[in-house]
Amino acid sequence: MSTDLHWLLTRNWTSYQVRQGNGTPTFSREADNLMNISSPKYSGALGHSIGVRETKDKGFTFYHRKEDASVHHVAKGRETQTISKQDGLHRSAKQASAITGSGQRPELSRVAAARIHALYAARRSKKSKSKKAKKTEA
Repeated sequence: MSTDLHWLLTRNWTSYQVRQGNGTPTFSREADNLMNISSPKYSGALGHSIGVRETKDKGFTFYHRKEDASVHHVAKGRETQTISKQDGLHRSAKQASAITGSGQRPELSRVAAARIHALYAARRSKKSKSKKAKKTEA
């Protein structure tokens, strides 16, 4: 089944959709959706998914489907690359852009870099909140 047909069949009937009201865009909670927007470009349910996740050691795992992978081999068809926490923000974003740009989805290179920036910002806000809580307790 083509990705266009798959999108037309599932775009209004997926359990990952989040609709907040009239006039607002439809969001998605799919694991491989970089922008969390329900659209065929960013959808993780289609065959060309790309994702960035934070690892336990505060690094990142960047993964995508191999170009020649069969749809029946899910684990074998996924290619992963780990970006360590020592690489820093800009180097991590550059690596994600290079991986995406050289592969099958070059239009998502900026989006992958923005996702890494957002994950770093979330990590910084958690640190600042914990430091503020410790100061108020003392």
